[in-house]
Amino acid sequence: MGFHFKDHTWTASVLAIVVSIAIAYGAWFDYLDSLARAGELFGGNAIYQPWNIIGHFIPALFMLLFFPKKIEMFVAAFLVSTVVMDTPLWGVERLYLHHGALWNQSGDTKSLSDWIAFYYNPLGSYGIWDKAFPTATIMFFSIVARLGAAIGLIWYQHKLELRLKTPVSLKNMVKHDHSRRI
Repeated sequence: MGFHFKDHTWTASVLAIVVSIAIAYGAWFDYLDSLARAGELFGGNAIYQPWNIIGHFIPALFMLLFFPKKIEMFVAAFLVSTVVMDTPLWGVERLYLHHGALWNQSGDTKSLSDWIAFYYNPLGSYGIWDKAFPTATIMFFSIVARLGAAIGLIWYQHKLELRLKTPVSLKNMVKHDHSRRI
């Protein structure tokens, strides 16, 4: 990655921590989902969906614990966590580690490739769960958008810090006040 100074916000080890915590959270939650549908486990879909969203803050809070003055770590960890949870990781875990079934338009399937083609179809206007929402298209492009936002944040901050030769916080990036050091 070629960082030019050691006080850079986004080092390879920081990126590894963000991704590792997000994968660990994703694997844990996917494990719960494989035991029983997580919606049932958490008291029905009306309770599950808010918990699922709030749960993505767990990796973000770990980053805030490690880097208390770096809100960008919190934001990136949240975005990466939501991407990890919505990737085929949970399908792989469900199918191969817990011997569960996946689904497609024909019903249950044991084929990971059939499920991926169904679930992440960028042209799929059909619902991927029991309802019409979210569609495969929405799932696909929401993953792309969240990943793009995380990469954009990291890239922008990296370029800014290289130009200024000093760490820059998200707060200062938003305010365009690059004179304050953290």
